[in-house]
Order: sequence, then C-alpha cells, then structure tokens
Amino acid sequence: MLPQGDHPSDERTWLEIDLGALMHNVGVMRRVVGPEVRILAVVKADGYGHGAVQAARAALAAGAARLGVASCAEGEELRDAGIRVPVQVLGVLLPGEIDRAVALELIPTVHDLAGVEAFERAAAAQHKKAPVHLKIDTGMGRLGILPGGHESSAPGMAAPQAVAAARAVHEAAHLQLEGAFMHFPDAADREGSAAQLSRFEAACADIRAAGVPIPLCHAAASAATMHLPQAHLDMVRLGICLYGAHEDPEALNTMGLRNVMRWLARVALVKDYPAGHPLGYGSTYTTTRPTRIAVLPVGYADGYRRMLGNQAHALVCGRRVPVVGRVSMDYTLVDVTGVPGVRVGSVATLVGRDGAHEIRIADLSLLTRTIPDETVTQPGRRVARRYIGMDEVD
Repeated sequence: MLPQGDHPSDERTWLEIDLGALMHNVGVMRRVVGPEVRILAVVKADGYGHGAVQAARAALAAGAARLGVASCAEGEELRDAGIRVPVQVLGVLLPGEIDRAVALELIPTVHDLAGVEAFERAAAAQHKKAPVHLKIDTGMGRLGILPGGHESSAPGMAAPQAVAAARAVHEAAHLQLEGAFMHFPDAADREGSAAQLSRFEAACADIRAAGVPIPLCHAAASAATMHLPQAHLDMVRLGICLYGAHEDPEALNTMGLRNVMRWLARVALVKDYPAGHPLGYGSTYTTTRPTRIAVLPVGYADGYRRMLGNQAHALVCGRRVPVVGRVSMDYTLVDVTGVPGVRVGSVATLVGRDGAHEIRIADLSLLTRTIPDETVTQPGRRVARRYIGMDEVD
C-alpha cells in the first residue's frame, strides 16, 4: 500500500496524484498492445513530476514488467525504495556512474564500442554478468550507434556498426545482450517512422544473422504505441500516456486514458478593486469594472509559467475564471468577480476538473508553446504531492 500524503489546511499549493488513474492507464495500454508485449513504465524525471517511487509501484501493481529511468541516480532512488524489478537506464551513463549502475543491477544502454568496454570492465570487477541493451540510431540523431554508413540506411543492407557492437557485447565474458531498441523522432510522421522501423528491424536481423541473439526488441514510446501498432514488437516504453497527458487530448479521451495529476492552490487573499486599477508587474492588466481578485500563492518558482499571465484560466468554486496580470515568482491573480463563496482558504484548480469544467495539461502546454511532457515536470519542490486512489484497480 502506498503512503497517502498529508493534506493540511494550510497547504498553499499541491498536486493531487491519482494512482488509481495511473493503474487504469496501464490497463488501457495493456489492452492496446496485447498480453504478449511487455510494458516498460518510464518513471524518469521523478515519474514525469508525479513521484518516481509512487508511480513505479502503481505501474508495477497494474502489470508493468519493468521500469525506465534516465540516470544512475534515478535508478538508485528506486532501489533504495526496495524496488527490485528490472530497471533500465535508457540514456547515457557518464563514466563516474558506470560502476554504481552495475552494483545496483541496473540495465545500461550501450551507445558505442567504448561503452561496451567500460561496462565489461565494471561487471568483471564486480564478478557479475550484466545485461545491457544496444540502442540503434535509425534517424533520431541523438543517442545510439549508427547502423552503418550511408549504404546501410536502406532496409536489408548490412549494418556493420550495430553488428560490431552487438558482437562485442556477445563476446564479452561479463555482459549479456538482453535487447536492442530505437526511438522515433516523430511518431506522427507515419511514412518516416515506417522507414525507420524497417531500418531497425533490418539491423536486428543482421545482428541475429551474425549469431547474436536479441531476446527483446523494442521501438515504441507512448506516441508510437498509440498510433503505430506495427512498432509494438516485444516491448513498449510508456511514459507520458501513463500519466494521462498527450498533445492530442482527444486521443486520450478516445482511448479512455485518465488524467493522473490535478494541480491545486488555496486562495491566500481576496481583494476588491475599482475600475481602472492596474494589477501585477508591468501593469499588463487594468481592471475595466469593479473587480474582485483572488490571490493564489503559486507562481513561476513553483512551475506555473510566467507567460500564463493574461492567458490561462483557473477553476474556483466550480467556475472558470481568468488569470489576470503577470504571474510572479510566488503569486498568481485570478478574477473571481461574480463567483459566489470565494474566500481565503477556497481551493483553486490550475490543472484538472472542478464540477463541469476542466483545465487540461494540453491546455497549459498550448499556451506556453510546449508539450505536455514539459508541463507535467514543471511543478517544483514547493508544490506538495498528495497521493490518492491506490485502491482503484480496473
């Protein structure tokens, strides 16, 4: 059972994390990929801002087979919490992290031949047989080993660099090639993604033809899992969709995925202003009528972006109200004129549902010209986390 966070009446701003919704989302994606495809739940970046340990436990309880992180420190946090399932470091390990990662029995990713040598030295020194995954760069142009030269970019051509790396792992006395994977730069580009998937599958075929088995081949993160069923392969890596966020919120509704995060703040002050009164830094907003303002103790230091001023809305007492003036480091102003019952201590919803209205993560992302992945990771350490819903298992 996960610990349920305290919710004192003097809490200024907090996230309400519905772990039941996260478990529901794992179940939805399980039905999408079928029973034979493994689910890796990505809990990097503190579980996309939701709490890595809590998100990991909920995802595992709902049927995820393993976890994905970006660094050794993130994997160590899970191990310190007693989580013993396979944990893959999907990114690059720096030289100073390698020994610790092997000691923690994290599964590293190989991006070049030098990495093979470094992991072999670390595993040998600790008398371990360490599983690793080989990342193949089919067009993302960031991490991973290139399949080969230009001549190998077409499906079916030889992939000497990938084969060489896979063979080096296979021949290392203390390493085991558990898997190979790729990452799509734009899963919405169906034609480009199909070409990259073919390139990846050709590289895997070449590796196997060289006598090196690959137990797990995986290509799809959230978007590709939702829209490219041919990319499901042996395992999918699910991140943002497990948290109920996506650039296309209608796709979430169609699939039945639930928002996991609500962002709330308590009204700190209620003030009445006459018409013609400027509000906030830079006086970017001036009242046009007698106006009642609720002051919320949340600002850009908490991750509520400055550019949301004069653009975003909040929900107060079941009503949709505008954010007025600039968002400052510690405070945000909302116009609650005509909203009955607003007082100090009333709860405002910055993300989530209140009555008939909802503010979606995608809404804030659109206003700040970013993606939901960035938006959910914005709330800072001043924003408390409260966990609910662990008993809701669909």
